[in-house]
Amino acid sequence: MHLAAAMKVRKQLVIETPTWNKPIEPYGNPFILVQNPAVAGKNLDYYRYDGSGIRGSAQEIIKCMNSVSVDAVWQAVADAVKNLP
Repeated sequence: MHLAAAMKVRKQLVIETPTWNKPIEPYGNPFILVQNPAVAGKNLDYYRYDGSGIRGSAQEIIKCMNSVSVDAVWQAVADAVKNLP
């Protein structure tokens, strides 16, 4: 994601992670965020800048990322392609 942003790849599709926050967005490049229903805006429940690392077991993080459906990603791709100039 960051390398693609540095190379100015347009319309990146980024899947929301439990640690998603403003500082890790693709810098200076528009992107499309695929919402993660398990995160639902509770990103700081998983990670805070306190030196403690990511909260949640490996199984919890996997379950969280599995909550993003193939259909949601496909819809984001279809919308991005449909809106190409």
